[in-house]
Amino acid sequence: MLFLVLLASAIAKDYVDGVSSSSNVGGNLVISTKTIDLKSNIRTYTVVTLGEPPSMIDPAQFKCISENLNYLHCHFPARTGHCQFGTSYSLLLMNSDTFESCKLVKVNDSFSFDSRDQSCQYPVDEEVIEFRLRISNQFGSVTQKIAVNHYDVVRPAAPYSIVVENQQKQAEFHNMKLEEFNIKLERSIPGKNLEGFQVQPIMASHQPRFKKLLNNNKSFEVSWFPPENQNDLQGYTVMYCHLTATSVCEESVVFQKLPPTDTFFNIYSEKTLNFAVSAEYPTYTSSLVWQQCIVSPSTNTHNKSPKFHFFDVSSNSLKLRLEPSCEDRSLYELLQVHVIDSTSGNPVTSRTYPPHETVVEIVDLAPDTSYEVLLVAYNSSNVPHEARRRVVTAKTGSDDRPTIFIVTGVVLLIAMISSAYRVTVRIRAIMNIEVEFPFGLLGIDEEPVRVCVERKSLPSDGVGENYVGKEQKQTYLEVVQEEEMGDDLGCGQCGVTPLNLGEFEENSWQQNTGYLSVDVIMKRGI
Repeated sequence: MLFLVLLASAIAKDYVDGVSSSSNVGGNLVISTKTIDLKSNIRTYTVVTLGEPPSMIDPAQFKCISENLNYLHCHFPARTGHCQFGTSYSLLLMNSDTFESCKLVKVNDSFSFDSRDQSCQYPVDEEVIEFRLRISNQFGSVTQKIAVNHYDVVRPAAPYSIVVENQQKQAEFHNMKLEEFNIKLERSIPGKNLEGFQVQPIMASHQPRFKKLLNNNKSFEVSWFPPENQNDLQGYTVMYCHLTATSVCEESVVFQKLPPTDTFFNIYSEKTLNFAVSAEYPTYTSSLVWQQCIVSPSTNTHNKSPKFHFFDVSSNSLKLRLEPSCEDRSLYELLQVHVIDSTSGNPVTSRTYPPHETVVEIVDLAPDTSYEVLLVAYNSSNVPHEARRRVVTAKTGSDDRPTIFIVTGVVLLIAMISSAYRVTVRIRAIMNIEVEFPFGLLGIDEEPVRVCVERKSLPSDGVGENYVGKEQKQTYLEVVQEEEMGDDLGCGQCGVTPLNLGEFEENSWQQNTGYLSVDVIMKRGI
């Protein structure tokens, strides 16, 4: 028996047909194969396989699209190669606290899932959709959690069946401080370009004023002064959001409606809040008035005098600009301004103002007189804080007369030398033109005036600098003196001439097709 075993070993050693070894696959797998051929025609195979369980996929490669919230489809890459050892994939979707199995379809080198096959229910109302991806092979398995933000992957459908109806829209502008502002209105009709501007005044009398924002141990108390005009006031809207060092409003913005009798709002918050308030009327909503600072119960104005300075001091009036800090203004309840004659010590006037007032005008003063102005600010405890300053009113017309005489002489000299000159024209309305020009100062009351009106028509597309046609009309008109126009033009006296449009009358003028250019030429000896 021993002889046979030794003989078989020798034969096996001497008659090896070949040895083959596969290369390393993926750095984790080695396959080796040996084939031994014996003279007795006995052939044996030895196969050695090395590997490991599958690894997770990159979550960024798991991509989903929600088609207009109607259905969801997702896809991710599958591992490719000739040595996968039967790797399989299964997908689960969380729905109502349970996982449902979703059908996967292999297309080329990726797997895809489509909710239209109804293998698992698509949770349309969920913001975050949670998947479980299980990958298995003969060495083991791994389960991976994948969360998809539903709102980030919605792809809306193209609009269709759009019907345009007459509608009224309301726009709200924040932090507007100008006296007026322009709103650009655009409308589009096939083949035409139409646009217009509408001037909207800011109605200061309809604006509420912030009084105080108090942070009392994370309880935020907001208060404000009602607007001056409270007729038809329907209520207030308080807006608040989280305030951070880098953002005025972070995270959610919340709006709270309040009745017109409420000028106070309270809310508890762990985070610092930013507030704004607006007043609502039947046909108007004021802009949002924002807080400027936050005060605490420990904040006080003791030993803090209110600040102010004088400006626009004339012979019979002056103005005060009040300069309280935001914190001081939040804690002031009332401002009083007292004016006293410094020489006699007699009081001249005394008035009360709300703490949000910034400019105070004092009138009916005597020229070249010294006055003492006392500003008193009262806090919620009725404790007064005072500031005093003296001012002397100007003398009556003392310093300006030489300058006026010099300027008048220069203007008259230019008027006598010039043979023709052009005057700025103001068009009050497109269909009712009045031409305004100074005449009293220049002494040309009796000179005839030639007015040239040019109508320029725009091309059909409404844009460009090349005009398709021009129409001109010239006429000589008499000057009609109108004293009250002097302040508007700053010229003392002005001539106002109504201009008859003739062929440019309203019934022949089509809007958005051009504009009128008015030239006024005054010439001696016409």
